[in-house]
Amino acid sequence: MSNKPNFLKQETLEQYKEESEKYRKRFLNKRNINISIIIIFFIIFSSAIFYSFFPIFSIRYKLQASSLENGIQNKIIGDYYQMENTNGKTLPLKNISSISSSDINSLRNDIEKELSSLSGEYGIYVKNLKTQESLDINKNRKFTAASLDKLFVAASYYTLMEDSSKSLNDSLLITQQNFINNEKGNKIKLGGEYNTKELVQCLLKQSDSNAYLTLVDEIGLDYIDNFIKNNGFNDTDFINNDSSPEDVGNFLEKLYNRKLFNDSRSDEMLSFMQNTIFEDRIPYYLPSGIKVSHKIGTWDGTYNDAGIVYSPGGDYIIVVMDDGADNEQAVNFIRKLSEIIYNYFN
Repeated sequence: MSNKPNFLKQETLEQYKEESEKYRKRFLNKRNINISIIIIFFIIFSSAIFYSFFPIFSIRYKLQASSLENGIQNKIIGDYYQMENTNGKTLPLKNISSISSSDINSLRNDIEKELSSLSGEYGIYVKNLKTQESLDINKNRKFTAASLDKLFVAASYYTLMEDSSKSLNDSLLITQQNFINNEKGNKIKLGGEYNTKELVQCLLKQSDSNAYLTLVDEIGLDYIDNFIKNNGFNDTDFINNDSSPEDVGNFLEKLYNRKLFNDSRSDEMLSFMQNTIFEDRIPYYLPSGIKVSHKIGTWDGTYNDAGIVYSPGGDYIIVVMDDGADNEQAVNFIRKLSEIIYNYFN
């Protein structure tokens, strides 16, 4: 037997080790890539599930529902006028709250001066339904309607009842598709059956968005659009959630004069708009006992309120809409403007 070392076998063993190491590294790289693909797939799948259960973050919800008063529903803003202004924000209308001018043009000029110091853009529409005297600023400018569009939904359903066999006693099931499950204070629950009268009431008194989505689904977008067009609300785009102070004001005037549908349905809708859970804007500084039928709308940078005030000096419409506004400034502007207009007409 030869005692010479087997260089061939030794060389072959070294090559084998090198090849094995290469394959091991390739395997590890492939495994890492596969793990990364699995992680990415899991994130995408989880996101899809999350968005399906929480439609508040979906595009559909933002465009059609647009405003659900998130973060505002159970938050009544404190009286800004009784707090020291330490944050540098302008106190809206503080210096003209005692105006008693009989000249509405001077009042408009004073309000415009105040608006120039506030963040964002504002639109105002005021009309005394007894004397027809009016005041407006940017009345035809399109603003984010936010939950003001729920007025058009409620009115569309009342109109639909006159055009079909539907009634306020019809029951509708709240499905997952029409359910927003992270809203505080929602009365309308997933899986429940509610008659449409209760849905309309919750829509207006609580701005309940489960009621909103269910009614929109029942009525249909085309019918709502036709209702808006047939009544001449030309600045209102339901899908894009736009409207103007004049359009909303004209809607309220037609509702007040019972020109949208019959008297009993008009009375019912107006009653549903009173004593809502959002009384922190137009009604805030008004005397006790003064009735207000109104609807607020809240979205990012948008703090609207629109209503009919039943006052001794004559019932009147007041609409305030804004975009890019500051929360505290906007809410307190609406409060003080409402007080000023009430004092002017009374």
